[in-house]
Amino acid sequence: MIDGRNRGKIKISVARLVVLVGSCGTIALFGTGIVKAQDAEPRSYSNTPVGLNFLIAGALYSQGKLAFDPDLSVADANFHSKTGLLAYVRSFDFVGQSAKFDVIVPASSFAAWGLVDAQPRQREMAGLGDPRFRVSLNLAGAPAIGEGLCALPAGSDRRRQYSGFGSPWAV
Repeated sequence: MIDGRNRGKIKISVARLVVLVGSCGTIALFGTGIVKAQDAEPRSYSNTPVGLNFLIAGALYSQGKLAFDPDLSVADANFHSKTGLLAYVRSFDFVGQSAKFDVIVPASSFAAWGLVDAQPRQREMAGLGDPRFRVSLNLAGAPAIGEGLCALPAGSDRRRQYSGFGSPWAV
């Protein structure tokens, strides 16, 4: 049996729930204008020995058919795209913490062809993309590792140094 005091508590908790859901809905509806995207690249803040240089190259090729609205007079549309990138990464010491500086430069070419109003058409584009410059700083928990040395596992011999080739530990 529920007495009058319990009914009042249930009404208060339902009212709080309505206010909570209403506030969350308002924040979700109007608060999204201030949300920014984040680039969460894996190992972006990994601890890297100071003085290392990385040169990275990448390539991508894609081809296929393009789909258009059936009301448009475009038919048999095909494309191919080639993209490449060149990146340079340098690790350095910033106030005793590890840090990295990256430069990434992409280049792309794109070609598409098809029939527009039963006439053959073709379009080709090529050029450099926007270069990207980034500095990654570890503000806590990742002390800079000396140049050419790697952190040694617990219980290892301190005379060993990181070789960088083959087996990671050379005597």
